[in-house]
Amino acid sequence: MKSLKFIIALLLLIGAALLSTTSCSNDNDDYDKNVYVQFATLSKTGQNYYLEFDDDAQKRYLVADSALIVYRQINTKPMPQRVLAAYNAADITEGNQPTVALRDLMSVLTKPLSQAPHDQAQSDSLGNDLIRVNRAWFAADYLNVEFYVPTADTPKPHLISVYNTGETDSDGDYILEIRHNANGIPANYWSGRSYASFPMPYAAPDNKWNSYKLRFKYDNGQQRIVPVEFYWECETL
Repeated sequence: MKSLKFIIALLLLIGAALLSTTSCSNDNDDYDKNVYVQFATLSKTGQNYYLEFDDDAQKRYLVADSALIVYRQINTKPMPQRVLAAYNAADITEGNQPTVALRDLMSVLTKPLSQAPHDQAQSDSLGNDLIRVNRAWFAADYLNVEFYVPTADTPKPHLISVYNTGETDSDGDYILEIRHNANGIPANYWSGRSYASFPMPYAAPDNKWNSYKLRFKYDNGQQRIVPVEFYWECETL
């Protein structure tokens, strides 16, 4: 697990959807021991922003100050929006309306599942470029993926998509596939750990959320598959 100081440095300096962290983390240093970084869903009602943390999705926290949301330009993205949020335990106020004051915030790529391609043209538009998936898990009604992609120093965006293949494997598990379109970006080096979240618009058959796998194209065009876990447990040091 990365230390909190490293995570916060990335939150402060990168300003993009590349981050090295786990679901939530705290440090053993006395100053930071009650600071956490967690995945959450950000929504807006009227002029107010609210956070629902993955480990407590039944509770809706009012964001005390929206300055970070505006500064990170997350307010310009469609809501609800997945984020990584840093806060101190002392920043939480309970009551009729729980409130959280944020130390930092970063947007996570959030987009709907794509349609399975019906022909080669649609498949090509999703991309056939390399991607390395490190971990995939369901939480807060989202499929969440941690991945790496070959990249270069350019403002052009990569396209990351996931779709349900409609296939099952020999274990009877359902196969999702993640695709990467590099958009012509040269593969000069591998990115840092990146994240994307995809809302799951349907219930798992028989509520078996642990019966999904995620397929992707790895080095040399090989196909690899990782299991989709059911919720990434919050961990502390």
